[in-house]
Amino acid sequence: MMNHKILIQGQYLKDLSVENPNAPSVFNDRFVDRSQQTKPEIMFNVKARPVNKEMNVFEMIMEFKTKLNVFRHKEDPKYPEKLVAYICELNYGTIAQIVKKDDSDNSEISEEDRNKLLLVELPHMIFPYIRKILGDNIAMCGFPPIMLDPIDFKKTYEDNLKVDVKTES
Repeated sequence: MMNHKILIQGQYLKDLSVENPNAPSVFNDRFVDRSQQTKPEIMFNVKARPVNKEMNVFEMIMEFKTKLNVFRHKEDPKYPEKLVAYICELNYGTIAQIVKKDDSDNSEISEEDRNKLLLVELPHMIFPYIRKILGDNIAMCGFPPIMLDPIDFKKTYEDNLKVDVKTES
């Protein structure tokens, strides 16, 4: 059982980039083949770094990138077959402090527990804000808002541990 908890001290938009590079062509039904709709590509990364190690204060950054491609009609060869409809990149920061659940507990937090709090629990709490920001910004580009499925940050964390162990061997 973990004897520590995480307190969010602040959240902020660190970086946001939204591109609609092929507008207005991507909205033209005579140009875009809607029968070949693709799903957006989604990539993400979570990282944390100490801000004040003595006070157990950390910055956690969640990086998301989503990109959607559309296909042109085959009979229109003057454009590439696939066009980028939008690209949205977001870096969302959180400052958090790790504290003991019980003041009478004198135990130090292990590195493993600290990483679980920063790379699993905290991203789980922050994810709804990221979903909203990405959805709103993509909608402002003229596309339906992206509906991000929940992410299993625990599985992602464990998978990354396995990769790290293989790399060290």
